[in-house]
Amino acid sequence: MTARSTTAALPVPAAGSADAVHALLAAGSIANARRVSYDLDTTLLPQAVDSPGIDKKTARLLDALAAILVSRAQHEVIAIGAQVQHSNDLSDHSGKLQLVLAANAALPQTIQAYLEEAWKCMQLLAEHRQQLRLPEAKDQTTEILTVDSSVHGWLNLYRLFQKKLFVEIVDYPRMRVTLPTSKDAWATLIDTALNSAKPLKPIEPQVIQNTVVALSTRFSDKSVSCEIHCECKILQRFTTTAYKIKPINYIGVSKLSCIGCAAVFDSYNELQNSRGHRFYTRGAHGKWYFPWFLPKVGGGVKQIDFTNLVYTKLAGQYAQYLKTVALSDSSALSEGSQEVSGTPEDFMYHRATILEFFGLNKTWKGWTALMAKGGTRR
Repeated sequence: MTARSTTAALPVPAAGSADAVHALLAAGSIANARRVSYDLDTTLLPQAVDSPGIDKKTARLLDALAAILVSRAQHEVIAIGAQVQHSNDLSDHSGKLQLVLAANAALPQTIQAYLEEAWKCMQLLAEHRQQLRLPEAKDQTTEILTVDSSVHGWLNLYRLFQKKLFVEIVDYPRMRVTLPTSKDAWATLIDTALNSAKPLKPIEPQVIQNTVVALSTRFSDKSVSCEIHCECKILQRFTTTAYKIKPINYIGVSKLSCIGCAAVFDSYNELQNSRGHRFYTRGAHGKWYFPWFLPKVGGGVKQIDFTNLVYTKLAGQYAQYLKTVALSDSSALSEGSQEVSGTPEDFMYHRATILEFFGLNKTWKGWTALMAKGGTRR
């Protein structure tokens, strides 16, 4: 007589729940192939910025700051958000700039001091550019940044470098996510997601069967320790904190966002009313990553509506994913972490961005001299 298992079967996560969102991200992460296309609405830079309230130079500056803070070759992604507080006198350049940092892993203890040192060097670069401008052009404000117009209106972008810098590091504890463990539970989860997505063509049964086998093999443990991705940490901080002055609605990231983070930003922005404060990143690369944890949001958005919309968007993407991406075999399953911190092309882009921003004609001479004057590198 066969002994009966004493392990109780775990229930299938309900459609539209946070557990179902996590399970869908886990299901998508088992393939190493890269998505050919990506359908969720994203704001891509350095392409033309067509989203209201985003200044391209400010967005590039935040992306570049996030990139130069990366110190590890792998498993490190950094995001930066910003809030500007100006003096009441618009002719006075005093005030403060608060930069909010988050990462997908523990940040080095020296990162705050390094950012403050890098900011001093960039202040020198800003002053250097001002000195290069024609005297009659120095007072022009052709390059400006939009923030909360009800309080400050239009501000000169270069005034940012006159501010006193404050740095805040945001982190949230890792959370345990419960996943299905049996083939039947994974099959039910996929079937529910496909019913929600209503694909035009049915998915081949063999594809679903192979997926179920791979998932039950890969995720044999009942729970997985998960972290909120860095750009979502800043979104949670910005939307659940009562700021008198709203943060800049662009969050800089050292690399493109994964499909889960893109669905988070897209869902939050969609649920905002016409006067709501939306947030954007540079865009998404269309890959599925797990472990991953759903952030909490505020800003007038109900968490239950937000979670359900994230699930709906991911279910639609997962249906396309099963149709267009060949599943990898079980020996090549993805670990779900963001492995590469940046490519040489990313580095060249951010270097050129900083030099172009300060009008240094994309050469290293001005940067090297001012770095030597302003401080040492890490």
